[in-house]
Amino acid sequence: MVEQILSITSAELRRWSKEGRVPVAGNAFFSSGRKQVGVFLYSPDVIRELAARPLKIAESAPPSRS
Repeated sequence: MVEQILSITSAELRRWSKEGRVPVAGNAFFSSGRKQVGVFLYSPDVIRELAARPLKIAESAPPSRS
């Protein structure tokens, strides 16, 4: 759902979360059979702010390695 709100792919959201461009509020874990799955949790206020100002994600991007 966060991907749809921010109009980004799930791969971008994962990468940007790891880079700190989209702040993570926490993690949740659940079991699917024998496998444990972890997901990032996000603050609704942060997602609302990023949706209103999409350039904020781009501005917080680390410098490219050119």
